[in-house]
Amino acid sequence: MASVEMIINRFRHEKLQTRLEKQVMIDLLIDLKKSFSGESAQQFGQLYRGLALHALSTAKLNRRDRLSKIKGLRELSELSPDCEQLSWAIKEWQSSDDTLLADEARLAAVRAGSPQMFDFLRDLNKPAGDWLQIQLHYLLSVMDEASQPDLSKWLQGENPYALQLVLRLITLLHQPTELEKVVPLLHHQDDATKRATLRFLENFEAREACSTIFHLLDAQDEKLQIAAVNTIGKLGNHYHAELLRPLLKRDSYALREATQQAIISIEQQESTRLLAVSGPLNAKPKEA
Repeated sequence: MASVEMIINRFRHEKLQTRLEKQVMIDLLIDLKKSFSGESAQQFGQLYRGLALHALSTAKLNRRDRLSKIKGLRELSELSPDCEQLSWAIKEWQSSDDTLLADEARLAAVRAGSPQMFDFLRDLNKPAGDWLQIQLHYLLSVMDEASQPDLSKWLQGENPYALQLVLRLITLLHQPTELEKVVPLLHHQDDATKRATLRFLENFEAREACSTIFHLLDAQDEKLQIAAVNTIGKLGNHYHAELLRPLLKRDSYALREATQQAIISIEQQESTRLLAVSGPLNAKPKEA
């Protein structure tokens, strides 16, 4: 692969006359930047500004059509993350009623490493779409760990849609998180947030949190009751299995069936752990 210096020197004195030539160069610089990292990648942003290409991108932010605005957000967040116009656009559009534009502004904030990253969580008024979740996960996963934001700090709020998104991203990124920040969400007023918390505990195999789940067995929502039973079945021990047995007398067939399966799962896990500690019962003693 050619060195960054060779590439930069090749393009530094380009005479870009037409809008098309400038756009082709911007797209090329973005593609090249993604092939490098650290200071090498930053040099493509310097060349972008040195050729005054950022003027074309900032102009797109002021156009009326959405696609131009989105193009400007992507280009500036890739090649000129400290641009004042980009910071303004992110602030203005992160909570836009235009879902696509809002999502692009949110992604631009992450891509640029902006201080406004995840500010939109305060005003999130509906569940984050799958596309936004996938793109956020990708952008965060390609960051080096030192640059990744500590997502757990957003677990302190009350917005259920924000909490569900943050729990999902922490899980996908396997980001270490103190259980003391997560367990209180089992008492959140929103049932979907409680279910998201149960999935989080399962994914992180947080067995020490199993006893904090039992209050959900008295929830009004049967789906939440069953979700709690399933989680206990994956995280619990023999003691927890005994606490589940009264549910076998409930009227709901679905709840009784889930409880039976949870108890069987716990018993199987306990047997496996016991066997791992003691070894097989029919193992022959070693000969002297």
